[in-house]
Amino acid sequence: MSLTAGFLLLLLLVPLVLLLVVTFLPRKVYNIDGSSCAITGASEGLGAVVALHLAKAGAKKLILGARRMEKLLKVKEDVVKQSPSVDVILVKLDVRDAESRANFVREARENSCNVLVNNAGVDRNAFFEKMSDDEVDLVMETNLLSCVKLTRSFLNMMLEAKGGHIVNMCSVASQLPVPFGAIYATSKAGLLGFSASLRAEMIYEKKPVTVHSICPGLVVDAGMASDREERLGLTIREAGRLVGWTTPKRVAEAVIMAIEYDEPDLIVNCIPVRVVFGFMCFFPRLAENTMLLSFLKGTIVDRVVRYFRKDAEFEASQK
Repeated sequence: MSLTAGFLLLLLLVPLVLLLVVTFLPRKVYNIDGSSCAITGASEGLGAVVALHLAKAGAKKLILGARRMEKLLKVKEDVVKQSPSVDVILVKLDVRDAESRANFVREARENSCNVLVNNAGVDRNAFFEKMSDDEVDLVMETNLLSCVKLTRSFLNMMLEAKGGHIVNMCSVASQLPVPFGAIYATSKAGLLGFSASLRAEMIYEKKPVTVHSICPGLVVDAGMASDREERLGLTIREAGRLVGWTTPKRVAEAVIMAIEYDEPDLIVNCIPVRVVFGFMCFFPRLAENTMLLSFLKGTIVDRVVRYFRKDAEFEASQK
């Protein structure tokens, strides 16, 4: 090999190695220990599990918000049993209500909150043309608009305090087409774009707040999708045999990792799907190719779509 060719090869390899190191061997730059964390939608599912893991990671205060106080009390009991030293503050919170959000922000400010986890969310599998305006508003306001508005309030508080972390619970649905979940996917895609754009703004302006997005796949044992297993007669593990699924524990660990290692976004799924996202960007027509869809019909790939369609049929039957 000539000297010139060797030099060119080195020029190619050095940035590649640096990229691999930065991606797969990130540095720990923050610590949850001693932090004060606010979590929306904390009364059950992912929110409750995230609260448990933040307490275990050393958070000194948790401000938990949700509409159902009786369920929040149970979460507080579980958290304190696991981590007796943590101070747990419960706030009745409807993220769609401006006054309720303002009360949550006041409580967070009084407790010097420096971490916000926007976890509250709803999903709705439905035939899009059959959805009412109220159903569309419910999903978009809960999953996107309320997060944007809460983030703005918390951001001002964190900038005054010269530091903070905002974690938005997105979904792999934000990056993949989801038949019978058009509005849910839209809300999560909006939240993902918001998170990335705000993060870039903070970096560009050298402001001391980090922004992160967590994108779980189908979640087993807890969360919105798991509630339908008995009704639909199909488990998450069966529906997601090829596209994958994840657990509440892994999602909670991803929240902590995002903050401590300053990860911009983390996909939490038992099967790597980021390569699929890249592939679809290069070949956008592949996923909707008629021959391919005909081939996939009835196979294990089709199970997850049938899962969503079955739920959409159930929702239509209730009207």
